[in-house]
Amino acid sequence: IVQEARRLKGYPSSEQIVSEMQAALASGAAVTAFRGLTEVQIRDLFIIPELAYRNLILRQAKLAVKNWDQELRQFFETNRRQFDLPERARVLLIAVPDGKDAQDAFQLSRSQSPEAVVSTVMGPDSPFTRPMLIARDGTAPQLRPVADAVFKTPAGSWTPIVRLDRPVNFTQTIRAQFFLAYVLERLPSVTADLANPETRSQVEMAFASTKVPRNYIDEMLQRKLRNVEVHVVPESLKSVEMAYVSQSPVPHQH
Repeated sequence: IVQEARRLKGYPSSEQIVSEMQAALASGAAVTAFRGLTEVQIRDLFIIPELAYRNLILRQAKLAVKNWDQELRQFFETNRRQFDLPERARVLLIAVPDGKDAQDAFQLSRSQSPEAVVSTVMGPDSPFTRPMLIARDGTAPQLRPVADAVFKTPAGSWTPIVRLDRPVNFTQTIRAQFFLAYVLERLPSVTADLANPETRSQVEMAFASTKVPRNYIDEMLQRKLRNVEVHVVPESLKSVEMAYVSQSPVPHQH
């Protein structure tokens, strides 16, 4: 996908990559999805391929729609509410299985910086040391008490300790029942505006997905594989050529 996007001049711009990286790393989902990966790996394995995919879809949609700006605005006006941003908060989060650990963290918060508390309790290499973005209306039901505590707490303060009714698998490796959050910043809800570049990007992708078949990328790559010859140079420097044919790809040598 990345190679095809490069060929069709749809390779992600540096601005796209930086913006998407910032959004991805701020997401609570990043704690699970990107655990153990460096930022370079996250960029190369997830961000760039995803942006390349979007750019290819967007390119095809613009080819298919004659009056792009006009139809895009009509789509936006019809679906405006789904692009409104809810109230959000940037937080540092602590998630532990035991109430004593939560109490210890709360005691540390009286004498140490929020970053130091999280690093001590969750580990210095933990993804929890990165701020997370929590949306008031976008939290999983089992974590709603945590979100409720966050949005009752002013920026620059710790929430009270939140005890869930039962433990939850917060990440693949962390099963937690007690939570504590430091609210770094409170962000108000925002009414969507198509003049906002971030909003426009979201609207364009949503609109494009209604104009391009779901299997467009798969079919495009299949066509490419049927006609392309892939050259591989192993350590021996012996050239091996693999020809992909439509029925049964069979490598052959010269």
